[in-house]
Amino acid sequence: MTSLRNALRFSALLFLLAWALPAAVSAQETQDTMKLVPQLRSARNAMSAGYAKMAGADVATHYADDIVVQFGPDEFRGKEQATAWITQQLGALSGLKVDPPTFTVKPDEVAERSSYTVSLPDGTSQTGSVETVWKKQASGAWKVARMTVQ
Repeated sequence: MTSLRNALRFSALLFLLAWALPAAVSAQETQDTMKLVPQLRSARNAMSAGYAKMAGADVATHYADDIVVQFGPDEFRGKEQATAWITQQLGALSGLKVDPPTFTVKPDEVAERSSYTVSLPDGTSQTGSVETVWKKQASGAWKVARMTVQ
């Protein structure tokens, strides 16, 4: 009877560990950029500077070679297509304002979500949302692997 009780306790412990461990290592939500690793903070700051200058080529230096950009129904695959897309988009704007982001942080991947407002040359503006997924590369650099713009 004691061995049956011990087996049941052990099974219960295994169940609790199997249930609790994934929660402990799951992604963390934050708005605090200081919770991002320094290399990612640096890459984000440089990319933000590119957006502030409306310089698509500067923004695209932070794209992974195999980036996928989803812009409404259109999809752009690879750094060359994504660079052409961002350069064209920023060139058509007269201003861009991005709201403070929220981050979902995992060890080698960070999803960044934000809303934005673009100003058009005719004086009108449009709003939308963007999700940018940063992934740590084999080199240790952080690059944008996926971007979804709505």
